[in-house]
Amino acid sequence: QMQVKGLCFVWSLAIPKHLKKRVGWCAIEPVVNGLSAHISVEKICSDGLGCIKSLALNPSNRGLLEECGIFELIHACLWRHSENSSVCEAALGAFCNLSVIVHPHLGDQVLQIVTEDLQPICFVMETHAHVKGVQELSMKLLKNFALSPVNILELEMHPSIAALVQAAVTTFHDSFGGREDYLDLLQILATYSQSY
Repeated sequence: QMQVKGLCFVWSLAIPKHLKKRVGWCAIEPVVNGLSAHISVEKICSDGLGCIKSLALNPSNRGLLEECGIFELIHACLWRHSENSSVCEAALGAFCNLSVIVHPHLGDQVLQIVTEDLQPICFVMETHAHVKGVQELSMKLLKNFALSPVNILELEMHPSIAALVQAAVTTFHDSFGGREDYLDLLQILATYSQSY
């Protein structure tokens, strides 16, 4: 109960843009430690990942989050709670905000992915094929990954990605069907598939 209240409090503090860096320096390690220690508790996972999602919007927090092993922890939450769409959405939302660092002067920096990053995403997309929130966040995450040419090769080589993207576009046509950015993702995957 105390963990849940603490995470909710930190999450509320992390929402204002001007506080994200300061809260991050003080709270990232305790939040990650709390999440790791209570990873079996769905409510703690959802709230902890909500904190991470908010704190990740500040580029200066990215290094601290990586040092604390945040990517491995997100993977663990996705695998552990793959049947719970709410936890999956929280994990995918945090992953989305960590996948691209927006620098006004240096340009965007895209997370370089490996197969281990894609496996839990594919699994929850398959598990929650008819859950709009899971599909929307998964597609946003894959679209972010595709901003990097190196990542596109990783996406194309994965045996399930193209089919999962096509299924999401078909099932939730109202969300993706008219969106050029998602249709571009399909086209990119198709183009690379034909080239190799």
